[in-house]
Amino acid sequence: MILQALSGYYERLAREKADTPRYGFSTAQVSGCIELDNQGHVREVISLVDEKKKKTPLIVPNQHKRTKLGDPYFLCDKADYFLAGEEAERAINWESTRALHQDILADVDDDGARALLAFFEGEPPGGQGFGKADLLVFRMESDGGAYLHERPAIRNAWERHFSRQTEGNAVAQCLVTGEEEPLARVHKGIEGNATIVSFKQPAFRSYGKEEGGNAPVSLRAEFQYTTALKALASDPRHYFRLGGDKVVFWAERSAGLEEDFFGDMMHVSAVDEGSSEEIRKNLLTLYSGKKPTELDSDVQFCLLGYAKLSDGRIGIRFFYRERFGHILESYARHIRDCEVVRGKNDPIALTPRRILLETAVEYKSENIPPLLESALLRSIFWDTAYPYTLYMAILRRARADARVNRTRAAVIKGYLNRQDRLNQKEEMLTVGLNPQETNLAYLLGRLLAVFQKAQYDALGQVNADVVDKYLNAALAAPGTVFTTLAALFEKHLKKIEHPGAVVNYQKLMQEIHGKIPSSGYPRTLSAEEQGRFLIGYYHQRQAFYSNTKDENTNTEQEAS
Repeated sequence: MILQALSGYYERLAREKADTPRYGFSTAQVSGCIELDNQGHVREVISLVDEKKKKTPLIVPNQHKRTKLGDPYFLCDKADYFLAGEEAERAINWESTRALHQDILADVDDDGARALLAFFEGEPPGGQGFGKADLLVFRMESDGGAYLHERPAIRNAWERHFSRQTEGNAVAQCLVTGEEEPLARVHKGIEGNATIVSFKQPAFRSYGKEEGGNAPVSLRAEFQYTTALKALASDPRHYFRLGGDKVVFWAERSAGLEEDFFGDMMHVSAVDEGSSEEIRKNLLTLYSGKKPTELDSDVQFCLLGYAKLSDGRIGIRFFYRERFGHILESYARHIRDCEVVRGKNDPIALTPRRILLETAVEYKSENIPPLLESALLRSIFWDTAYPYTLYMAILRRARADARVNRTRAAVIKGYLNRQDRLNQKEEMLTVGLNPQETNLAYLLGRLLAVFQKAQYDALGQVNADVVDKYLNAALAAPGTVFTTLAALFEKHLKKIEHPGAVVNYQKLMQEIHGKIPSSGYPRTLSAEEQGRFLIGYYHQRQAFYSNTKDENTNTEQEAS
């Protein structure tokens, strides 16, 4: 399914983009160019790396996956093949490269071919300041910038050679196309040399078959899916990163607006910066919990999440293929489930990346817990329960930082509400403060916010307030801590200068305490109750700083 979808995307690229490499060619990031005169002498070695250290992408003769030393590429190869490598490898690389080019170009009637063969009759010219892994190409001094591999006679010679290479390959029915074709023995790498399909260990083989014979994929299909995935993985408009995972996405037919919209939807500052007014308007609709109506809901859309593993393979995290409309519905449901009242400066977008960074120490993507990225995306687009590991990671960070911001509160609310919905419970946490809520943990969270606000009104800004000092203990042993906090609250009331404020605090305390059971504060709180505690704290704190009564009583129904 994955390889078929990628091969289909290659066919779309071939129709829509003239610079898509055709069978027998591939795209390479090239660092430099060796310029020759008619006698094959090196006139200059030119850097093709710009001031931002970005290499030049070129369509070059196909570059297969190397399996041994002295396995050269035609007309575009590493510097240690064309110039000079390590002493022990130099002779092997140089001789094998010379032999390949002589085999392909010996009978070609072309000035560039003759100059190149003359170049290989000499000695390697030295490193010229390039690293041994930098890719280089050739051109003629008199050719006006055209590269040798672009000259018609040389290109035709390469295509004849490439077709001859498949003559020794086994022929079988391709699992991707269904056609009887020559099979790929080894698949090219996607990220460096990392491959999706490989059979490196004997345990991966069966019935005595070798390498690609274990999962027959034709050379043409292998070329198509690897070319498509490389194109997606190198185009910022078609991928995003979540921690150590990369997610590529594409539509099965031309749908530029939908692809751009999805890309902006998954990035942190999409609404704040925006790429176009049309996309911005649709994003704002989505972040209100509704599905945009101006996008093509029927186009089939694909998401592929993967990570580069340490053993040189690519690990597939997930593959998702669905109507774009269904994807938008799932994401809008995610927005509704996680919606909480926002502060004035809180961002609109609640993207997966922003959520994941809240789980990471120092907000560094490398500190995101492993495998959490793909688990979160699966829960969003499959509309399943949010990962328990995500919920616990958010609780740990809230306790460690003594901080409950909008994103953390949103994840906690979303997790608890989805659990309740899956268990067919009717009562849900609301978007904003719910004065009718009688859950004890929620009420304790509200009390902590009241204690914090009273302390601020009495003492102003302090180095460490009651939340900084007591949040951890309040979550672990509320029965002990809240007695101490209540005593502090009474002392703070005496220092508040405005009598009206004191009366308001007393009324609010009476309202909350009136819902607490006569048995008093609980000794401990479960993980679920800790989440409800933090939501109660967040809701009450936001209610204190809201400008209107409507914001204080905002409910889930009003948001949808």
